[in-house]
Amino acid sequence: MDTSEPKSKPAPSYHGPERRSPDHYELRLQNLEEKIDHLTDNVAGLVTAWRTANGLVRFVKWSTGFVLALAALWAFFIDGKWH
Repeated sequence: MDTSEPKSKPAPSYHGPERRSPDHYELRLQNLEEKIDHLTDNVAGLVTAWRTANGLVRFVKWSTGFVLALAALWAFFIDGKWH
């Protein structure tokens, strides 16, 4: 009576010889803390870049308005519309 289906493995027991030591969990916790610190630094860099780009966009908008106002004044006074 051979069945062709493979037998499933039993669920791992954490109370047997496969049980992890507290040092294992301490090491994993330290690795996670290092990853979190690294990600925190990366996010801080992204926030700085975002703020810089936002300031640059504001400057470009302001300078565009200023240049358009100067061009309008130039056209009004210099091109003879105000004689």
